[in-house]
Amino acid sequence: MPSTIVITGASGGIGRALAAEYARPGATLHLFGRDPVRLEGTAAKVAENGGTPVCHAVDVCDATAMAEALSA
Repeated sequence: MPSTIVITGASGGIGRALAAEYARPGATLHLFGRDPVRLEGTAAKVAENGGTPVCHAVDVCDATAMAEALSA
């Protein structure tokens, strides 16, 4: 079953671990984090586990940027 998952703080720690755990074929993971380089590392792990990563280098405290990223 296809699924779409949004993970904040995906560039490290618990967010990165959750991304790796939820990544599977048919799952699209929208990864939010402030550090684009570390976010790409998480995206690579998601892809390695069969998921489709979509990176958003956004600070979750920026409500306007979050709204725009989620709307896209």
